[in-house]
Amino acid sequence: MVAPLLLLLPLVFTPSPIKAATQWTGMNQAGMEFCLSDTAPTGFNSPGCDPGTMGEHYFGPANSSLDNFRKLGSNVVRVPLSWERLQPVLNGPLTSDYAAYVDSLITRETTNGSLFVIDIHNYGRYKGLQLGSVDVPYDAFYNLWEQLANKYKGNEKVVFGLMNQPGGTLQAPAGPSIQEWWGTIYNTAIQRIRATGATNRILVQATCKAFGQNFFSDTCGVGGISNAEGALSLSDPLGKTSIDIHQFINTDRNGGSGECTHDFIPILNPITTYLRAHQKTAWLGEFGVGWSDTCIASLSSLMTYLSDNSDVWPGWIYWVAGPAWGDPRNGGYAFSVEPPASGVGERPQVTVIKSYFVDKDLANKQTNNTVEDQERKPSGTGSGSGARGRVVGAGWMVGMLVGVFGVVALLL
Repeated sequence: MVAPLLLLLPLVFTPSPIKAATQWTGMNQAGMEFCLSDTAPTGFNSPGCDPGTMGEHYFGPANSSLDNFRKLGSNVVRVPLSWERLQPVLNGPLTSDYAAYVDSLITRETTNGSLFVIDIHNYGRYKGLQLGSVDVPYDAFYNLWEQLANKYKGNEKVVFGLMNQPGGTLQAPAGPSIQEWWGTIYNTAIQRIRATGATNRILVQATCKAFGQNFFSDTCGVGGISNAEGALSLSDPLGKTSIDIHQFINTDRNGGSGECTHDFIPILNPITTYLRAHQKTAWLGEFGVGWSDTCIASLSSLMTYLSDNSDVWPGWIYWVAGPAWGDPRNGGYAFSVEPPASGVGERPQVTVIKSYFVDKDLANKQTNNTVEDQERKPSGTGSGSGARGRVVGAGWMVGMLVGVFGVVALLL
């Protein structure tokens, strides 16, 4: 009788594999930055975009979309924003209608349990003028973040994404060098943020558009330094700053088209080794794929890879959802996973990534519908520690029950 009992006992204590070991997983909800351009001399695609009109030139995320992904287990929302709309005058107050709307979004999402990443989506510019120029001095950038830090330092669920895809000297006119971004701009911004008393998490992006394939390259720097070398000088007294990497696997690896001709893992592997060697962490802040079987297989492999390496990749945010990307089945953006307007079905990318969302318990939270959808006019107010979740398979419970009933049966 003892031997059968011993054979059954492991069933009681053997858990099923845990897919979602990553702490923070979520969606980019893009549209609030629309009409911005990293090539137009004014920084906008047309004069009407400055500042533009909500629902015409730029779009806020739909409540239904935000709720959908949260109910699937997403615990991060990253919203790309326009510096110009947040702060219409350099060094001025953040009192625009746009800023008030963003504030209301932050309140809604953090109240419902999500992290909210403020992403200044400006490519290192303000109204087309390079940061560090006479017209846009570094102090103006620090002023923006001092104000945001003072506003949200009481809400630990707000994450500060300092600057999206700064182009460095790849942009014309030439922007700050890699040394300047890492050694001066980022470190000073972090110091100014910490001086306000803010303990929020911070994300900083490499130059060369933050793409992983450029991380070890010196082709967009001055003086032959790479982003990997520059990032070694990054300093945060609280140790709560991570590198934000973006990666796509279309032909140009820039996210502009939906085919998948590269693979994520060979690009990210050297970065993973670097992060461990230098005791740093990174988020994959933008990544996306198209609909093909090859793309979906690559996405599945990436999800497993990030989960397996979550000690140095604690967060990822899929690109992209939002109301104005169109239906990818009818000529819309290939990476879009915005829920279908019919409310029926889901995009194939979501079928993969939802298994790796980490906060399944957020589905049980009461949604606080305090923000109007994107077609309404902006309005609102704001406030909110990094949410952490883990999905434990039902196999653990099944194993326990089988073991218990097996023991009981043998004793009878």
